[in-house]
Parts: sequence; structure tokens; C-alpha cells
Amino acid sequence: MRLFDRLRWGPATTIRVRLGVAMATALLPVLLLGAGQSLLAYKREAADRQAVLQSAAQRSTAAARARMVAAGVLLETLGPGAIGMDCSQRLTDIRQRLPGYANLIRFDRIGRVACSAQSVPADAARRDQPWFRALAAGERSVVTLSPGAAYAASPSVFYATRVDDPQTGFSVLAAVIPLSSLSPALEERTLPRGAEVAVIDHDGRLLSFTNAQAFPRSMK
Repeated sequence: MRLFDRLRWGPATTIRVRLGVAMATALLPVLLLGAGQSLLAYKREAADRQAVLQSAAQRSTAAARARMVAAGVLLETLGPGAIGMDCSQRLTDIRQRLPGYANLIRFDRIGRVACSAQSVPADAARRDQPWFRALAAGERSVVTLSPGAAYAASPSVFYATRVDDPQTGFSVLAAVIPLSSLSPALEERTLPRGAEVAVIDHDGRLLSFTNAQAFPRSMK
């Protein structure tokens, strides 16, 4: 029995009430259809928003990826050439011409500073640091946030590569890159209002961000 048939009209039931119930019953399928369409539209909008955020985030972090790639190319290019009496001057000149590096350093086979663009903090245990041991064991390059000493005044990425020279043997070239130079951009016109962007490492830790308060404390 339909809803309209179940209603028992008493003497006090006015025509207006009856008409309202009849209209509500007739419009119920339309209301349900509208609700379903609204739900589908919301899901589509959420999916589109997610796609836009993902695409914009990838473009916003492109500069950070490019900087890391450029650092690797720079260190490979320097290679055995960054030796000799003018080593420090050469590294200093390169650092001045290429902004975004806090320091460029060459270490010898036992971790001593051979030359550098800026002063380097002492670290008696440098040769025992995981990054140095990895390079000494044959790893070509290592990137770390915890090199064992503060190689810059602000939080930085430590990018080190192995150098093999027939005359001097094994050594290490390192670039110290401030995290501030890896900051993502919010100039993306496609980003929704109020969006924030961050660069994270493979362990899920924040490397750089536009607003620290927008991300969980567990990522810091």
C-alpha cells in the first residue's frame, strides 16, 4: 500500500494539508534524485581537487628536485679537478657564481678537510659517519640531513659524492644546500585557496615547507 493510501483523512484535515502531502509524495523521487546527483557531484569535485593538488605539488617541488640534480652534476663536474693549491679559491668562486649553496667541501680519504669554500666545523668522527663510510665502501653519492656536524648556520641538506683519482686516491666532494633554497612555491594559479606545499624525504620528514603549522608534528 502506498504512503498516500495509508493516510487517514479526518474531518479536520483541510484541503491545503492534503494537497501538501500529495505534493510531497509526488516530489519525493525528485528530491532523492537531486540528493544523489549532489553526492556524485561532490565526489567528482573532490577527485578533481585531489588531482589538481597532486599536479600542482609536483610542479611546485620541481625546483627542489632540479637543485638536487644540479648539485650532483656540479660535484661530478668538479671531481678530480678540485685539488691543488687553488682548490679553496676555485670552490669559493663556484659558490659565489652559483647561489643556493652554503658550502662546497673536499674531504680526503680519512675525512680531513682538504679544501672548502667556507669554514668547516670540526668532526673527529667524520670518517665513521654513516655517509662517509658508505662512500668509502663504494657508494657513488649520499644525501643526508644528519651528516654529524652543523655544516651550515641553518638546516641544510648534505649532498656528498665519491671521487676516485689515480694520484690522490679516494676522496669526497660535498655540497651543503640550505633547506630554505628548496622551499616550494605557492605561485601556482591552479592551487586552491589556502593550500600549502611541503617537500618531504623518503622517510616522510619535512625538508621544506610554506607553512609549518599546516602539517602534522610527526613529520617534523
